[in-house]
Amino acid sequence: MTSILLLVFLLTLVRGEYDTGDIYMRDVLKVAYRANSATFVRNNVLYSFGGERPGQQVAGYFDSISLDRQSGNITYTTIERNNDNVTSRFAMGCQAVYHAETDRVLIFGGERFNMSSENRNDLMFLEQYDFDTRSWSSLSIRAMASNGSSVTLPGNRQDHLAALAPNGKIYIAGGRFTGNITDPYLFWAYDPSANIFSPVPNSQTEDLFGIDTYGDRGVVLPDGRIVYTAGLSTAALILDTRTNRTYVQENLDLSGISPEDRATYATEISLYIMGAYAALAPDQKTIIFYGGQGYTDMAARMAYNAIFMLDTETWSWTLRANVSQIDSPPTARYGVTGGILYGKYMLITHGLSDLSWYNTFDVLQLPDASADIQSSPINWISNIIPDQKKGEKSGLSDGTIAGIVIGSIACILIVALCVWFWNSGVKSSLQTVFTFLVWDPRTGEPRWTELTHLFSKMVLTGLFIAYIVYSVRLALDSPISPLTITTPVNQVRFPDVRICMDSESLTTEIYCHSDTMSSADCASMGFLEPANMSKHNPYFSDTITGYVKCWLFTPSEGFQIQKSETGNYNRIRLSIYDSGEAGSGFFNVELYPHGKNPNLIVYKDQEQPMLSDDEIFSWLGRDWNGLQAPNKYTIAYPSMTSIAYQHQNHSYLTDSNWNVIGFAQIYNHTIGLSTSSETSPLGGGDLLTTYIEIYPADMVHITIQDRKVYSLVAALGSAGGLLSLLVTIDALMFGARPKSPWGLVQRFSMGRIRRSLLYALYDNFGHLGPPVPFVHPVHERFLTENDTIELASKEHNSSAVTVGQSIGISQQPLEAMEQRIRAAEELQQEAQGQFEDIQRRLQLMETVYKAYYINDDVFQSLNSAHGEITKFNDRDSVGTIMFNDRVMGRQSVFGAIFRKSRQQDEDDVEKCKSISMEQLKLVPSEKDK
Repeated sequence: MTSILLLVFLLTLVRGEYDTGDIYMRDVLKVAYRANSATFVRNNVLYSFGGERPGQQVAGYFDSISLDRQSGNITYTTIERNNDNVTSRFAMGCQAVYHAETDRVLIFGGERFNMSSENRNDLMFLEQYDFDTRSWSSLSIRAMASNGSSVTLPGNRQDHLAALAPNGKIYIAGGRFTGNITDPYLFWAYDPSANIFSPVPNSQTEDLFGIDTYGDRGVVLPDGRIVYTAGLSTAALILDTRTNRTYVQENLDLSGISPEDRATYATEISLYIMGAYAALAPDQKTIIFYGGQGYTDMAARMAYNAIFMLDTETWSWTLRANVSQIDSPPTARYGVTGGILYGKYMLITHGLSDLSWYNTFDVLQLPDASADIQSSPINWISNIIPDQKKGEKSGLSDGTIAGIVIGSIACILIVALCVWFWNSGVKSSLQTVFTFLVWDPRTGEPRWTELTHLFSKMVLTGLFIAYIVYSVRLALDSPISPLTITTPVNQVRFPDVRICMDSESLTTEIYCHSDTMSSADCASMGFLEPANMSKHNPYFSDTITGYVKCWLFTPSEGFQIQKSETGNYNRIRLSIYDSGEAGSGFFNVELYPHGKNPNLIVYKDQEQPMLSDDEIFSWLGRDWNGLQAPNKYTIAYPSMTSIAYQHQNHSYLTDSNWNVIGFAQIYNHTIGLSTSSETSPLGGGDLLTTYIEIYPADMVHITIQDRKVYSLVAALGSAGGLLSLLVTIDALMFGARPKSPWGLVQRFSMGRIRRSLLYALYDNFGHLGPPVPFVHPVHERFLTENDTIELASKEHNSSAVTVGQSIGISQQPLEAMEQRIRAAEELQQEAQGQFEDIQRRLQLMETVYKAYYINDDVFQSLNSAHGEITKFNDRDSVGTIMFNDRVMGRQSVFGAIFRKSRQQDEDDVEKCKSISMEQLKLVPSEKDK
């Protein structure tokens, strides 16, 4: 599992999410940054007591961490908390041992904050917490040798070891003495039932073979031996509680560590790893070490996050490199503590490195006791999954089976849909697209012109596509450019302020007032109040005494600064008076925009909806580690400091994909604060006075609105301009092509939509019948060998019939008739020649117009409509066709048109037969008669 600095990930350790309820932030802030705390396990709950916090201060926390394997929840509970730095109970470097028989925890030794380092003769501190009564009590120190003789009382120590052995005794080992007392024994045995300490024989310094136990970890084996060693050490000190003797286990085998890893973790400079957490594995013979730092000088030491294992049967070291994990491994740190829960989950807590302090919890899942821990998988986990119950079915889950079935049905439907589309004219549409976009030669031009044109279109199309891809990528990865909008106003809101003092003085007083508000008014309105330091105690890198006291200035929602009649700005002055020693400390002043003050969450349990979780934890991490923060100033007193501020409303783009488009963008809104300061020293006196004046830099309302430099809308606009340029270049090089009056909807429609378009054309133009201009030739004899124009039906392509072919003439005088006939034939031949000239001219005009000036899409569609109607004529059903009102909007008049046209033809024949001879000028004269 990834090691996470922010507790929100700690609380999502198990299920990957956390219900952010009303008490969410308050629970988060219970977990403090600390290291080297004393931990113990009671009823599979890990307890943490005391420890060290930033600034080498005692961490006044007593907390519990429980893990629910069924739901996967981690619960952090505060049992006791005290950060006033004067308590004698909490300590750093102490050790805790849980005594299950009496349900109490015993705290041994440790450094107390309130004890002077001079003239100290400290005896071992021993306190107990009774879980039944939930109360603390101090125990007196008594010592007696194993033979009953009196001995020197054990001295107090820190960073020592304490372990409960199978014989019921608690063994204290090593550490550093906290006072001036001299204790000849480094190992003591404590009998909790008799409350008596007894020294372990041959545990004087000269009897320990020169082995230093500082930084070691002690682990109790089931047979009663206690192993004291550090990571990758070549020797281990063994205390056998069965014989009450100590000895050294030498020549620990490092051959299981590769030369590369040995060079990393155990060099000549770094002989072994200290400050790690150690625990006995479920197999009851392997000791697991996690974390720690190299035992070396300050310049070269570093923290680790490796897992080392020591087999107490073969006394050999191994490095577990094949540890599976979620995301990244835990953070490298030392001073970590933890415990084994449920016999298989090693919970690691807190710690520090040379740069940061941590409040991280990590869980390492260990194999069962029957498994070989050296070869069985171990995992850093992000969720705790209960063991699979017996009888639980294996194989695919119901959800997986349902997903496979649904996916199969979806694939079948997609295939069926594709087949339907293919049989509905997709081939024809693809052919149309090919003709429209790729190959469309013009009549009258050689083939090389179209090939050159095709190559040019490919080049221009490639350039256009490349520009489209480039523009889209710019839009997707567009940087954000802020736009600042400034509006003059007459009043502005005042920020929240936190003032922290690094001093031992308890007599500091702070007052607030302005031109329109007195100190009494400020106090009565509750704007200024001291912070409850037991809830949170910040650390500052410039600390001198380590004691921090804070005040909060939080004006109400409606409190605003107005411009005075003289044009000056009203200001707030914070006056700080202290009767302590001059030059003994600093003030740390931090300003927050109203509505984004994390101190209200920490100290007053108030919600700040404008603060995100990341912002809260980022601030908390800086506050605990003494890092510089925005709008934070360190002021030495006495001094005069002026701070100018300016609120800024920031409208920032969300991560929505819609914002890539470039219009109607989606914003989130937050408020920011920018400040500047100037400090001047003041002269001393009986009272050390520091003045802090806070005022607006300008009476304006500033809005910073994020804008994307590139967007899809802008990309499409520029692409449209490029397309026009490329089309112009193409037309300039190869001439303009006539454009179709139809768009994509009409050109590439299929099925019913296509038929409805054809029928609409026939309704309006079909009654004229074929041939169709620009589709059928005027006469096939005018076609060239290369023409591919569809020929009209013979009945429509035949020449005009002569009049005489349809008229019967009889009983005419032969000579006169022949003369009249010859005259008529000459007239007819002359008319036929003129008609042929008109046909040639018309055909030439259609051919040229079709090639260069006119797009024949509509004519082609009209011809297709004739083809559709012909199919119905072949079935003798043309006169009965009625079109659906939803497609045509009206009934078709095709049948009526055909009936009218057929009747008109019959009428024309009858009219032609009734033409008189006089009308033809073929009537014989009186003489002929």
